Amino acid sequence: MIKQSLALTERALRYDARTRFGHLLRLLVAISVVAMLFIAVTIPNQIPGRFLMQFLMYGNAVLITFMAPIYFGNCITEEKEEKTLSLLVLANIRPVSLIGGKVLPRLLSLGLVLLVQIPFAMLSITLGGVLLQQLLAGYLALFSYLLAIAGFSTLMSVIFKRSSTAIGMVMVGLISFHVLPSLLWAIGTGLNSVGSTRIGAFVHDAGNWCSALNLGMRLPVVTESTFAERWEMFLSRQFLVSCCFGIFCLVLAMVSFSWFNADPEAEVIRQKRSRLIGTSQRVWSWPLVWKDYYLVGGGHQMAFIKLIGYTLLIGGTFIAVTFSGGGPEGLLVACWWLVWILTLECQFLLASSLSFELNDRTWSSLAILPQNVPTLVYSKVAGAMLSMWPGLAWLSVFLTIGLVALVGGGGNMNFKEFFQVVIFLVLGGLYVLTYLHFVAFYAVWSKNRWLAMIGAFATMTVGYCIMVCPVAILMSLFSMVGPSESAMLVLGAAVLLSLVTGLIALLHYRTLAMLTELQND
Repeated sequence: MIKQSLALTERALRYDARTRFGHLLRLLVAISVVAMLFIAVTIPNQIPGRFLMQFLMYGNAVLITFMAPIYFGNCITEEKEEKTLSLLVLANIRPVSLIGGKVLPRLLSLGLVLLVQIPFAMLSITLGGVLLQQLLAGYLALFSYLLAIAGFSTLMSVIFKRSSTAIGMVMVGLISFHVLPSLLWAIGTGLNSVGSTRIGAFVHDAGNWCSALNLGMRLPVVTESTFAERWEMFLSRQFLVSCCFGIFCLVLAMVSFSWFNADPEAEVIRQKRSRLIGTSQRVWSWPLVWKDYYLVGGGHQMAFIKLIGYTLLIGGTFIAVTFSGGGPEGLLVACWWLVWILTLECQFLLASSLSFELNDRTWSSLAILPQNVPTLVYSKVAGAMLSMWPGLAWLSVFLTIGLVALVGGGGNMNFKEFFQVVIFLVLGGLYVLTYLHFVAFYAVWSKNRWLAMIGAFATMTVGYCIMVCPVAILMSLFSMVGPSESAMLVLGAAVLLSLVTGLIALLHYRTLAMLTELQND
């Protein structure tokens, strides 16, 4: 009975043990921990043990926040998209076995990424500034946070039919969860300032209660030198509520599985028939753009979810920073959050758009169309990027505000300051473009979107130092000759622009060349 229920779990664990990706990921995590240990020891005027612990805690929190929704959000929807869920149901695989076989191996895989760090994390106790209970409390908070996201992502994967929609709903929930305490504090402070002290105190207390459930509020408490919890760490509000919420979502996903996935094939047929019977519409002139806009980007439904998520993120960040005394810096903080999330979304869509065709072995069939390879690639990328219009709309608003502020204060800027702003924007855009070209190159080369994103990040991290060093050497040499500061700035920018542009052209050519070779295979 138990063996039958855990058949999918056993198969997934055996597959994970035989593949190289999981072991390589854990090896990279261990190497990064050792590297940060070396940095922590060499930094002067710093407590090495506490620095190492803070890096591990906050680094794992960011990793879980951005990777867990993607990792767990497609556990059931991938079967729906590949039209294999009906076969699993016909094979008499119960929802408990199916969800357990999908979730448990992934939960164990990410759990092993955390466990492999613990022997190295114990060195922070030896280095000083950290107690054993602090380390245990931090990893308990991370494990409970991972369980909560895994349960919620699985529930969204059961409810929705596409991975992009499920992942988008998880991200909206996470953004709302992290912004909610600051938003309640800001509302409570605003109510107190207008005289509604009783309601303001209630809202402020609600914000305090929600902050105790938030990992972002729990980690600063754990990493403080005054942390003195012992057995209380197992009864902390964040640990208990996160574990209960994750288990509740998993149980709810198992119970509601049959209701949301009664007959997926019949539902697909019904939708197609209703579209045929409905009012006829003209076929879109760009079928490849349409295909990737809906299949990769999620279509109009996912775009609407993104619009709500970006609005909550920007509005909540602006209100929280403004009412906390940050003043106009709220717009700047919200803009930086928007840029980071847009970069992550863009690389995910780009890697998915290219790797899906290669994994499904449909690229050779797609290449039969009377179009050349660049046109096919540009159409697919345009369709995937078209789903980013909610975030790009908000980014255009911020750029307009910044341009108005720059023009309004342009009288107080000299040539050097204005040139620095322009070069920063141009180089920033080129570096993002280079990063996306690396993502596309690795996606075609490895046929794996996760390996493409990790490889692009590692390459850009190392390549940034390699590309900046020649410019720094040239500027130091010319500084001995004695040119003006403006000439040095122009020279360094020209050299860096040439290097980045050449690298982009090389990556662009190699990516199209590999796709052309795959077309002929």
